[in-house]
Amino acid sequence: GCDLMRMFIEKLEKENLLKQINEPISVKYQITNYLKNTPQSYLFNNLKETTAPGRIAANLITTRKHLALALDCKENELIKKISHAMNHLIKTKTIKNAPCQEHETTLNSIPIPTYFKTDGGPYITSGVVVSSDPEYGPNLSFHRIMKREDHLVIRVVQRHTWDYYERANRNLKIAICIGVEPEVLIAGAISTEENVNELEIASALKGEPIEVIKCKTSDLLVPANSEIIIEGTITKDFEDEGPFVDITLTPDTIRKQPKVTVHKITTRKNPIFHALLPGGYEHGTIWKTPTEAVIYKEVNKVCKCIDAYLTLGGCSRLHGVVQIIKNHPDDPKKAIDSAFKAHPSMKHVFIVDDDIDIQDPYSVEWAMATRFQAKTDLTIFPDSEGSSLDPSTQKTGKTTKLGFDLTIKGNKPDFKRVF
Repeated sequence: GCDLMRMFIEKLEKENLLKQINEPISVKYQITNYLKNTPQSYLFNNLKETTAPGRIAANLITTRKHLALALDCKENELIKKISHAMNHLIKTKTIKNAPCQEHETTLNSIPIPTYFKTDGGPYITSGVVVSSDPEYGPNLSFHRIMKREDHLVIRVVQRHTWDYYERANRNLKIAICIGVEPEVLIAGAISTEENVNELEIASALKGEPIEVIKCKTSDLLVPANSEIIIEGTITKDFEDEGPFVDITLTPDTIRKQPKVTVHKITTRKNPIFHALLPGGYEHGTIWKTPTEAVIYKEVNKVCKCIDAYLTLGGCSRLHGVVQIIKNHPDDPKKAIDSAFKAHPSMKHVFIVDDDIDIQDPYSVEWAMATRFQAKTDLTIFPDSEGSSLDPSTQKTGKTTKLGFDLTIKGNKPDFKRVF
């Protein structure tokens, strides 16, 4: 793996995947023009807004190729590697002095981008939020965090962080870690049981303990190599959060969300802010790859699964393709059920044979055209719980899910492509 985000940036540059931009760039809207619709990685060295961290790195892990480079493995080993790490945790190592505490800064000195004209304000999108619970232990998760004058507003959906917040009487100490090493980014996006410390998954991905250090204003342990650490408390006061363009590329609404009081901000020397474009390639890849690993793991319990892929057209969330080796006629049906169980936000899942390229929409559509009959090969789940980010649910949260069996039925040679 890469010891730091900085080493990863160097690695990307060596592979000609990263461009350095030296002309002045504004963090308000302008940066988005570079980042949207491209897997190209960037390092912006000259920000118009005079801020303490004068640099922004963005689009760092935009494709499976970038991620394989980060985790030191082949592309076709990624899903297996993440799946394996989730089952073989490695403890972290606490150290006394760390790069992330070399300097202190203020909230207004950090170059937090405003990505879209519809956004309610500047947003921290790449921050891995560390919290802890006396019973369940540490938790890592991603939250979008909106900047106000001297404080933050955090969007908390009702999952682990929310549980911790409620159990702490709505007064929860957190640390927002920005510019973390790739293993920590990926681990932060994994949905786990409440008592699993995702930093131990990050250590497993790295193959050695991730170094952590105690915060200055709390007992939370944070990744020592982070570029920026914002120490704060999620309070019981609520404020407007949003609008915000999310993974579906459509603006999410304004909601009342908890206010975060900032106690202290520590940084590395000349820190690099990691900007993550909402709905961009990196948002998709970081969020979806661990989910693909969970789908792969679940489907493998019921039949032989080779790979799972959440498609770009499906917003890296709503559409999945699962590749299996069909040893039994009801394997595809079992795979459909398991895939939805593994990833409840998914709306449509397509089960394919091992001769289909699951990352190629043309290949998947070809399988649908030549191997699929709706009367026998379609499974319908009406009135299911859907994704809150799917605009077509009309905010009811209810959706109809579909499972498509695009595998060969009958005599194999009749269904194989000749070229």
